[in-house]
Amino acid sequence: MRPSSAIWGNNKPRGPIINLVDNASGRGDWPHLSHYCASKAALLSVTRSLSQELAPTIRVNPVGPGAILFQDWESEEKRSSILSSIPMGRQGLAEEIAKTVLFLAAGPDYITGQIIDVDGGWSLS
Repeated sequence: MRPSSAIWGNNKPRGPIINLVDNASGRGDWPHLSHYCASKAALLSVTRSLSQELAPTIRVNPVGPGAILFQDWESEEKRSSILSSIPMGRQGLAEEIAKTVLFLAAGPDYITGQIIDVDGGWSLS
């Protein structure tokens, strides 16, 4: 993170910083992926801290994609289990993540430090 301080060194308005974080950052039920969950939780923490440090000139928000593309190694049973825990009943589309990032990039200027979960309600379960 130290090299990136050059980007906002003089803290003039430059637009938003938008990070992609996984819903795994708040879930403790992903066996064998603890390293992944820890890295995403760290990114979420840094994002929230930066949103306070860089306000009011730079907005910093994370976007939390849900189940967008299943991994080839995931069994059909695991896929069904995931889908059954998503209130919308389906996996998301990459376009839905892109639209959310574009929304945050264009404004509104009063949103900072808020994770926008694009997960069909999965993070609620």
